[in-house]
Amino acid sequence: MLAQVWCETLGLATVGRSDNFFDLGGDSILAMRLVHRASRLGLVIEPRDIFRHQTIARLASVAKRSERTDDVEVKAFALVATDAVDLEAVAASVSFGDL
Repeated sequence: MLAQVWCETLGLATVGRSDNFFDLGGDSILAMRLVHRASRLGLVIEPRDIFRHQTIARLASVAKRSERTDDVEVKAFALVATDAVDLEAVAASVSFGDL
C-alpha cells in the first residue's frame, strides 16, 4: 500500500523497498502530498517521518494504521530549526554577495 502511494505521488510505475524518496525526485511539496494520500488509505505518516525515514522500508516501520480515512489536516512544519541561536548561525553562514 505504501509503495502504491509513492508511485502515485512520484509519478512512477514501480519503486523498491530501499529506494530513497528524494533520490526519486521527491521534495517537500511531494512529501506533503504523500502524507495526504497515505491518510486517505488509513496510514498515519507525519511529514517529518519522510525526511527521517527516506525509504519505503524505513517509513513502513514508523507508519501507523488509522481507522479514519477521510480528509486529514496536514499541519505545516519547519524544515529548519527556528530558535534564536540556530537562526543566528544560519544568518551568519549566508553570503549576500555584493549587496
